[in-house]
Amino acid sequence: LINKMLESKKLCRHLHIPIQSGDAEILRKMQRSYSRGFYLALIKKIKRKIPLVAITTDCLLGFPGETDEHFMNTLDLVKRIAPLKVHIFPYSKRPGTLAGSLAACGVSDLTVKKRVAMLKNVAAICAKDYKKLFLKRKMRVLFEGLSKNKNGYWQGYADNYIRVLFRSRRDLKNKLISVRLKGIFGDALVAG
Repeated sequence: LINKMLESKKLCRHLHIPIQSGDAEILRKMQRSYSRGFYLALIKKIKRKIPLVAITTDCLLGFPGETDEHFMNTLDLVKRIAPLKVHIFPYSKRPGTLAGSLAACGVSDLTVKKRVAMLKNVAAICAKDYKKLFLKRKMRVLFEGLSKNKNGYWQGYADNYIRVLFRSRRDLKNKLISVRLKGIFGDALVAG
């Protein structure tokens, strides 16, 4: 897939690779077939072969038995992979599951809420740092429609899943256009 992405003009430079947790012990408890080390090595390999690739991921916080140290390992891994986006999910008990039987080791709602806020902050910093790499560059963007957040602007996505806003009086819907990225507005880059 990595080699195909390098060769293809049709494949987008964006991969969603869920991590769930950055801690080896929690990954084992979740019965994941990969380790923290494997995940980190995979992301490094992808970024080495496909410079400026966008990585998005999922993290599950508050899994039964997750300590502050386990959570800090997740925070550290997110910082290391520097994803464009992190989808954050607080653990919720599911009856009949192995994790559901670990409820006695549960993490308090308040602790989970604090961890979600901390991870959101780190994720926002990673996303902003990633987007800064594209300022002053030209990128092709597929425009989907008018922006709901910025009047007079069209919104679309570059091939690395960065949302782009561009002011135009023309109808850009379903058009692929090269634009120069000039600034950051919320979770998007603004082209001019």
